[in-house]
Parts: sequence; C-alpha cells; structure tokens
Amino acid sequence: MGKKIIFDFDGTLIDISERYYAVFCECCAAINISPLSKEKYLHLKRKGIKDAQILVQEYHLSSDRIINFKQYRNSILEESRYLDMDRLHQSVRPLLAELQEKKYELVLLSLRDNINNSVNQLKNLGISDFFSKVIFTGPVPVGQSHADRKYQRLVEHFLPHDFEGNYYVGDTATDIEASHKLGTKMILVGWGLGEMEKADKSKISFIVENFTDLRKILLSWP
Repeated sequence: MGKKIIFDFDGTLIDISERYYAVFCECCAAINISPLSKEKYLHLKRKGIKDAQILVQEYHLSSDRIINFKQYRNSILEESRYLDMDRLHQSVRPLLAELQEKKYELVLLSLRDNINNSVNQLKNLGISDFFSKVIFTGPVPVGQSHADRKYQRLVEHFLPHDFEGNYYVGDTATDIEASHKLGTKMILVGWGLGEMEKADKSKISFIVENFTDLRKILLSWP
C-alpha cells in the first residue's frame, strides 16, 4: 500500500483569519453590536472559543440573538466574496509538489458546506492537481459530530483501514478525532485557528509550528 497523507484545508493549507473576522464583523452589524478588535477575536478563536461562546462571554446575548447570529454566519461564511479573502500559506505549493514528486498519495478532506464554491476556490488557488481525491463534506447532519462526518465522507471513497499508519495533517480537535478514528498518525499544526490549548495530546503524534518541521516529518517517512 502506498503512502497516503490526508490534509485538512482551512487553517492548515490556507490562512482563513481575514475571512473569519470579516464575517464576524458583518454578523455583529446584522444584530447591532460592535465587533471585538481583530486581535482579540483571533486570540479567542485560537484558544478554541467558538463564536457562540464569544457572544455569551463578551456580550451576554440572549439565546435568540445568538441563534440569529449563527444562522446568518453560516449563510455567508462560504460565499465567494469571503472565500476570496483566504490566502494560501506560502510554503504549501512547494511542499505539495515535493510530496507528489515522491509519489505520496495526497487527499484533501475539509469540513465545508458549499461544495461548489469550495471546489472553485481550490482551483483558483492552483493546488487541485496535487490531490488524488478532494473531499468536501457538505452539511453535517443533525446529531452527527464533525469528526464522524469527516470519517464518513472519507470511507465513502476508501476502505477504513486504507489510512492506518499513514499521516493526517490538521489544526483542530475535529481533525484529531477523525485521525484517531482512522488510525492515522496525527500531525497538529500550530498556525491555524484550531484549538491548540484543548487538543488531546494523547492522540497526537507530532505538533509542528512551521512548514519546515512539517516537511522534515513527512519526507523522513521510512
């Protein structure tokens, strides 16, 4: 069996901070509250605090206003006008090219609702061809965890054991849980908007803070 690497998309391969803050600001305007500063908002996100928790913690909003905020956020987060704000991390393309040259099978697995906009974004970023399979999950059914949704969508295209002992690269607790279910070696990256402080260290093989260290791990694969 060839070597396979699963890559998460948001945060891991692309910088989503501008998009997330811009969407937060628009949603705040929609319910007539002043947004936090960008610095404070991103600091809270990197601590693993969801937008709904931020609204309770910082604004003490009622549940009805929080629901309105979340519904509006979900409706605009993956619009093309916002996806255009995302930026490919500088070292992504050279790394993917090198891995592809060494015959690694690369799979993109991302928790996205709007599949068409996401596919178009990937093409516009110029990295579609590096992946043997691109999987955007689509909406998560009520009652299903995000990790279970990622696992389910992946095993629609591969056998569950196909990834055992291979690598999963991501930045969130969802990625860690999905990796654990798949039996992969989890590489948690520190440059996304993931929940580094809440990460279950027992399920992580490596934590990296830069692409240089990520490259060393992936290319030293025996």
